[in-house]
Formats: sequence, structure tokens, C-alpha cells
Amino acid sequence: MTNGGIFLAIVAVIALGVFVNGLRFARMTANPFVGRKLFGMPIEGSGLPIGRLNLIGKIQMIFAPLFFVFACALTFGFLGPVEGIETIKLH
Repeated sequence: MTNGGIFLAIVAVIALGVFVNGLRFARMTANPFVGRKLFGMPIEGSGLPIGRLNLIGKIQMIFAPLFFVFACALTFGFLGPVEGIETIKLH
């Protein structure tokens, strides 16, 4: 069984990373992928307008906290027991 505290800490780090990446994308003023290549092929998304990149960032900033709240509900057992995760009990 996995300790719920460790699971929650890992989820928190992932959610924070997604939120910060979304903030980065939401604040972009130009597409940084234009003209760049990876392994000799153009990077996908290099043709996206800046408004679309900002929208992707805003979506990430909205869903990162929701992902964390969902993981908290799983960890604390609000959605029922989950096999493989030891629920956190507040006594």
C-alpha cells in the first residue's frame, strides 16, 4: 500500500508544476517554437497563434488546482476507498 501523504505530496508537486507552466504560457507574447526544430523536424505548435497559446496556459491554470482537489478527495477517502492508497485519517 502507498502512504496517502506521499501520494498527496507527489500530486501537489505535479499540480504546482502544471500551474507554473500554465502561467508561463498565459504570459507569452510571442510563439517561442516558430522556426525551431527537434531532431530535424519542426516542433508541433509552431504555427499556433499567440492567443491559442495563452488559452492553453489559462486552461492549465484552471485545471491544476482542480486536479489537486480531486487527488485530495481520493487521498482523504471522500470518494470511497481506493485500492493501493492508504487513506489519510484526521483524528
